[in-house]
Amino acid sequence: MFKDKKNLTNKKYVIDLLSRCKEWQVGDFEEFTYKHWDLTLIKEEPKYAPYAFALQGVNTIGTGTWGRRYYDANKAILHALNRFNENANIKDQYNTIEEFLISK
Repeated sequence: MFKDKKNLTNKKYVIDLLSRCKEWQVGDFEEFTYKHWDLTLIKEEPKYAPYAFALQGVNTIGTGTWGRRYYDANKAILHALNRFNENANIKDQYNTIEEFLISK
């Protein structure tokens, strides 16, 4: 779907993305991939406070879509890295972005 596919499995890219998005203005966004998802991280309008970012995605091997708002970009990226897990009975692979960054 995206021409220039930046991939969330690239740790340097994650560090760069999280650093850059701190300076984003409303409506700024970035497109990237993770596993079988084409994702877009967007800086939200103040009317959605306390949520500051939205993560939207399209499943590239099925018909699924994803959309959710987050308090910050770290939470959005961490949720994607944990494969959008919302089941309290399934342990997340990463508790923090730092855990992802030091993983093999």
